[in-house]
Order: sequence, then C-alpha cells, then structure tokens
Amino acid sequence: MTCSSACTLALLATLCLHLFVSPSQSASCCLRYSMKKYPCHKMKTYSIQSMMSSCDINAVIFHTMKGRYICADPAQKWTLDSIQCLNARTKKAQ
Repeated sequence: MTCSSACTLALLATLCLHLFVSPSQSASCCLRYSMKKYPCHKMKTYSIQSMMSSCDINAVIFHTMKGRYICADPAQKWTLDSIQCLNARTKKAQ
C-alpha cells in the first residue's frame, strides 16, 4: 500500500467515524476532574453535566474568559464557591 493510499484510507476512516459519533457525546463530556482550582475572575460562565446526559461523571464545566473548559467536581468547596461567585456576578450585571 502506498503512502497516499494509506493517507486516503485514514482520512476516510476519520470522516466516517466523525459522522457516526455525536459531537455532544465526545467533545462536551468531562471524563475526569481538573486537579487545579481556578479563580472566579477567570471564568465567564458554567454549565452542569450529569451522568443522565450520556456522560460518565457528574461535573460542573466552567467556561473561561479565554474560551477553555474546566471540568470540576461538583462536591468540591471551590466549585461551589465559584458557582456562587458567577451567579452573584450575573445578578449584579442585570
């Protein structure tokens, strides 16, 4: 098999996989928690992930000002503090 044939086959396999795997299941599910605590002022908003939504763990997904996503354990104190901070910021802005 030539290099171009192998590359074409790999590309085709990737495209097929992309069509059959829902992006919401692969890209937006936290698989593990971040070990680092992030300050509230670096966060923009958050969303809640539950195991009921076809994800493996319950998590809070923080959306940072730089467009990154931080997966946090909802049972951790810093996570709850950050949620309260973001909720207070939202109420203040209204």
